[in-house]
Amino acid sequence: MSRVFLANETSLDRKVVLKLLPRELAAAVMLDRFRREIQLAARLQHPHILPLFSAGEVDGLPYYTMPFVNGESLRKKLGQGGGGLPITDIFRTLREVASALTYAHRCDIVHRDIKPDNVLLSHGSAMVMDFGVAKAIQAATRERDEVLTSEGFAIGTAAYMSPEQSAADPGTDHRSDIYAFGAMAYEMLTGSTPFSGRSRPAMLAAHLVEKPVHISQRRPDTPPNLAQLVMSCLEKDPRNRPQDASDLIDALDEYRENGGSTSNDHRRHEPSIAVLPFANLSAEPESEYFSDGISDEIISALSSIPSLRVAARTSSFALKGRGLNVREIADQLNVDSVLEGSVRRAKTRVRIDTQLINASDGYRLFSERYDRELEDVFAIQEEIAKSIVAKLEVSLTGAQQQALGERQTGNLDAYEHYLRGRYIWNGKRKLPVAIQHFSEALKHDPNYALAYHGLADSYCALGLYAFLPQSAMMDLARTAAARGLELAPSLPETRTSVGFVQILDWDWAGAESTLRSVIAKHPRHALAYAWLAWLLSNLDRPAEAMAAAVRGNELEPLAPVVNGVAALVHYHAREYDKAIDHCERALELDPVSFIGLLTISLSYSHEGRHDRAISYAEESARLSPSVVFLQALLGVVYAMAGDRPKAEEVLTSMKLRAHTDYVAPILLAWVYAHLDQVDLAFECLDRAYAERSCTLALGIRAPMYDPLRLAPRFKILLKNLGLS
Repeated sequence: MSRVFLANETSLDRKVVLKLLPRELAAAVMLDRFRREIQLAARLQHPHILPLFSAGEVDGLPYYTMPFVNGESLRKKLGQGGGGLPITDIFRTLREVASALTYAHRCDIVHRDIKPDNVLLSHGSAMVMDFGVAKAIQAATRERDEVLTSEGFAIGTAAYMSPEQSAADPGTDHRSDIYAFGAMAYEMLTGSTPFSGRSRPAMLAAHLVEKPVHISQRRPDTPPNLAQLVMSCLEKDPRNRPQDASDLIDALDEYRENGGSTSNDHRRHEPSIAVLPFANLSAEPESEYFSDGISDEIISALSSIPSLRVAARTSSFALKGRGLNVREIADQLNVDSVLEGSVRRAKTRVRIDTQLINASDGYRLFSERYDRELEDVFAIQEEIAKSIVAKLEVSLTGAQQQALGERQTGNLDAYEHYLRGRYIWNGKRKLPVAIQHFSEALKHDPNYALAYHGLADSYCALGLYAFLPQSAMMDLARTAAARGLELAPSLPETRTSVGFVQILDWDWAGAESTLRSVIAKHPRHALAYAWLAWLLSNLDRPAEAMAAAVRGNELEPLAPVVNGVAALVHYHAREYDKAIDHCERALELDPVSFIGLLTISLSYSHEGRHDRAISYAEESARLSPSVVFLQALLGVVYAMAGDRPKAEEVLTSMKLRAHTDYVAPILLAWVYAHLDQVDLAFECLDRAYAERSCTLALGIRAPMYDPLRLAPRFKILLKNLGLS
């Protein structure tokens, strides 16, 4: 129904797809009605829906725009195989399309043209495009021009049209999409549509009266329950199909939980557990790092078992001190069982009490006390992990059994310093002190991979938030990350640290490859999804970025950094209300989350809610008066609110401070840009580029750079960063 172009949207300097209706169809379309319908569809925001950006007309021809996705269509993938696709690929794609349909239908938008051509595949993820476009054209078509339908401009594609759509039934609803979903699934399984090889009129007639050949006859290896689902979608009467797209998701999830089994009798249940931070009962309150560390190590050991779902550390620890009972904790973390415990340490002795509780009935599955010498702490952790595996009846391979007992270090002093460093890192306080402890750990055990991981992440954080000159930080971060990966290439932590370094090093392709390799081997490692979402957002791939952010958030809904990155992705996409929602969650969990404070202040500013923006920025500057990053944020927010004197006051303070302390030039550029001092802003950005500022990786495409975006020098900067 359109001609398709790849275009450059000059106002935002990004590639977009532009679809232009042909003249013979445009003549029948009422432009205002078409534009209104497109605007309704543009409200859809879902990781598996390609959003619509805008609509307009030129020389009487209506057009609309959408993001450019570097991938291929499902149609092309089907054409490559010469037959049906692998069952695992089919399941994943159908699940994602069903998710998109569920969301759109609940927003009262029906697609009306579901087919392989309208499903894009990019890096293994499916995105449905052109939602609402068929309805927009149909709703905007003048009645006197309905003859267009007979001339080949019927709304929909004959091979996938439901019987009611083929008959032009005015009562056609969302169940028509479910029929088209079934026709597309049929083609994915068998290599052809139910009534392929016929003329268009014959095909429409077949949809009305003819029953398609059962999939089991066309592809005998199709699991019966999957075949039955597809055939039920192809029922002639809409009342006999699944009534809601969420029913498709339920059926596909049941198929997955059965492990592809053909019978519900063999349905497998995946055990799940949350390990809560152990209570510190030692005489010294500062020993909390040790009790937290015990919990952390047990989580790490259990997370190595693919058949056991373990709530992530940040999510479990986020509930610390909330006064929730076991059932409430299990509901929030979506687990069946909870491990809680306490640690009492006295000189060279340690006592650890644990109990594993079934969340559904509060029944204690086991309760153990370990009263040992401190040096036995490693053996205790292994025993606890093995007891959990036994009680939850988790089957282990020989390699998994061995991995459960693996220790990253056997040196108690190294372990102590690592736990202290990680405790400080998790609180995001005094990073130089965390670095000291990680370094001390390595003095006691030079082959302690996790200590290198801690060092790399700490140096990255100091560079990202511009605490110290970038070049010095990144050299140290690179070295630490590389050594950690060399020592423990199978740990997701060490490989994710490498990806973090690569993002800050502007190695976009390397970072994407590294993070996707983590996700492939450790599909529940939420931080890898978060860093990938941040990276893809920088690369101007918003739909993919959103999908990665959503998945990371599903895995760790209570992690401040995961919520912070999700907020940043929404902010980059100019979805300020959603950015604010994620920021509020991040700040509830970590009141001084830099990324949360930055994003919520800027989002409120862009919405014109300057009082709220200033309130957050002033509070962040008050909480951390020595952090120049937050001072710069305050200057930007004042400038965006039109309070030039206060913005200039902040700028003057930053410039004075630069005489004695390090003040990153990019932070000055932020304030200059919003004071309309464009030349000075670019001078600072040039200096930031020259020193390879990793703060540039925070999001050069972010709306905060809008005052500079149209300048030719900005396009040069993007090109130099490899982002043009």
